[in-house]
Amino acid sequence: MHSEEGHQISKQTLDAADWVILVTSLKQKDFATADVLALYRLRWRIELGFKRLKSLIGLKGPPGTDEQLRQTSCSGPFADYSTA
Repeated sequence: MHSEEGHQISKQTLDAADWVILVTSLKQKDFATADVLALYRLRWRIELGFKRLKSLIGLKGPPGTDEQLRQTSCSGPFADYSTA
């Protein structure tokens, strides 16, 4: 099988595509598999939202090396956006 770019897709890659592997510290007796998958999907949507916000405000990475300045610089735009 070939990908769109013409590269050969290995059998191992195709076999792995049938799997969803999540590593969690949640206890199996407390959370059903469907609940863990739902939480993961929600978390992934949040991550994509932050990625989009960072792209919109042009944030490529934390500025400077001062920890307090970095936290203020990173959380400020998101706090402003979330309270608008």
